[in-house]
Amino acid sequence: MFDAQVRVYDATCTLGLKPMLVSPLIRRHLRPATLLSCIKRRQPTGRCYQTLALAAFKPSRIQVRPLFSSSTLTMAPIVKSGEASGPLIQRLIAENAVTIFSKSYCPFCNKVKDFFREKDIKFEALELDLLGEQGAEIQAILTERTGQSTVPSVWVNGNFIGGCDATLKAAKETDLLSTITVAPRNYDYDILVIGGGSGGLAAAKEASLLGKKVALCDFVKPSPIGTSWGLGGTCVNVGCIPKKLMHQAALLGESIKDSTSYGWKLPDGKATHDWTALVEAVQAHIGSLNWGYRVQLREKNVSCECNHRTGMF
Repeated sequence: MFDAQVRVYDATCTLGLKPMLVSPLIRRHLRPATLLSCIKRRQPTGRCYQTLALAAFKPSRIQVRPLFSSSTLTMAPIVKSGEASGPLIQRLIAENAVTIFSKSYCPFCNKVKDFFREKDIKFEALELDLLGEQGAEIQAILTERTGQSTVPSVWVNGNFIGGCDATLKAAKETDLLSTITVAPRNYDYDILVIGGGSGGLAAAKEASLLGKKVALCDFVKPSPIGTSWGLGGTCVNVGCIPKKLMHQAALLGESIKDSTSYGWKLPDGKATHDWTALVEAVQAHIGSLNWGYRVQLREKNVSCECNHRTGMF
C-alpha cells in the first residue's frame, strides 16, 4: 500500500481519534523529516483514502507510526526491496535494542508502545498488517521461532520477551528496562518541513513552540523569463492575495463611475488609472508579507533554506 521508502506516522495521539479510524501521517525517509501537512482517513468502502489538511498540531508526542514505529524522530530501518522475511526479522532485531512486531489496529500493541514511550525508551516497530502477504509470512516465522502466534512480539537486546502482558510484567519484576542501551543518533533537526506555504509555515512555527528544532525548505523554480517570488506559497505570491487586490482595484473603478450618480464630481468628467502604480503597490504589499513570514520564522528559531529572489537567511 505504501512505498517502501515512505515512513508512516499514526496521528491518533495527535488528533484524539480512534486508532481504527485513522491511519497515519506520511513521513519521507529524509530523517528526521516529517511531513505534517496531511493525514489519511480510511473510508468504509475498500481501500479508499481521503486526504485531509492538517496545518497546525499540538501533540504531546509525535512518535507513533504504522509500518514502522519509533519513540524518536530518527530514521527507522526500512523494508529493503526484495528483502526476504527471515533476514528482515534478523536485521531488525540485531539493529535495535527494542524491536516490536506489531499491528497498527491492535490495542495491546499500542499499549506496549505507549509504555516504552512513557519511559523514553527508543524502539522500532514493524506493523505487519500494512505489509500484505509479507506481514503474514513474518508472523508465521515469528510463531515458529517463539511459539507465540499473536502480536505484539517484543524483542529486547536480541532476546524474545513475549507479548504485551509479558513485557509489562518483565519490566515490573526484573531489571529489563535498565538493560536496554541504544547507541546515540546525531542529527541536525527534529523536524524538516518541506514547503513554505500557509500549512508549512504554521506547522514549523507550532513545532518550534513545542520545543523541536525545526528547518523549513521552500524552493521556487523560476519561470522561463526568470520570475520567482518569496516565502508564503502560491496563495500569497501568485494566487489569492494579488488576485483579490487586482479585483478590488477593478471594483473601485466601477464605483468611481457610479459615484457621479450619487453627487460626486470628477475632475474633467472622468477618472484615470495608473497601471504601473497598481502593480508596484501590489508587489510592495506581497513583499511585506514575504518579509513578515521570514521574521516570524526567525523569532521562532526556525531555520529557513530557500532559493527566493531575496536570497537566504
